Order: sequence, then C-alpha cells, then structure tokens
Amino acid sequence: MLCCSSAVYKIDERNDLLLYQKLPTRGAVSTTTFTANVDGSAANATYLVIANNRNNAGNIEQDVVIYGWYNVTEQFRPMQTIPTVDVQRVHAFTATESQSARGMSLSLSLSN
Repeated sequence: MLCCSSAVYKIDERNDLLLYQKLPTRGAVSTTTFTANVDGSAANATYLVIANNRNNAGNIEQDVVIYGWYNVTEQFRPMQTIPTVDVQRVHAFTATESQSARGMSLSLSLSN
C-alpha cells in the first residue's frame, strides 16, 4: 500500500515554484533525471527516477521507479520498476563513444 507522495514542481514566469504533480513514493531517498532517444526519433525523451527506500512497516525491499514524461498529458507516468533492497542513491550517466563499443549508452547506478 502506498502511503506517501513526492512532489514535482514547476517554475512559473515569475520564478515561483508551483506544485505540478504528485507521484506515489515509499520513503523516497534519491532522485535523478535523464534524457534518452529510445525510439530513434529526433527528440529525446525525459525520464525521472525515484529511489524508494522503505514503507511505513519498515520494509526495505522497495522498487526504484522510472517515470517517463508523457507529452499528451504533460505529466510523468510510470514506465518501469527495478526491485531493490535498501537503496540509498540513484545516478544516471552516459558513456561516450570512446567508453562504449556501441556508441552512446545510458546507465543507471543504484547504491545502498
């Protein structure tokens, strides 16, 4: 059961933060964002990764959730989950062509 949420804010034209969207979370401890071209189109897609650490019962077996930006509704929606135990941090990074035999690649690091 989800008990809590984390907020996504948007900066308006006066540089004020406005609540934009709430996402269900369970003891969120880390977030990261990245862009990737996953379908071969000219535009990159935007992703938000949230590391959930524990629920109200103290269970540390929680999923990291990857949200993708959905242009139709202009909101993030869940795309994939990664089961973890006591995750503390998420980090997205890219490897350049010199670091990867296949050209540009994206990796997601999870640490506990």
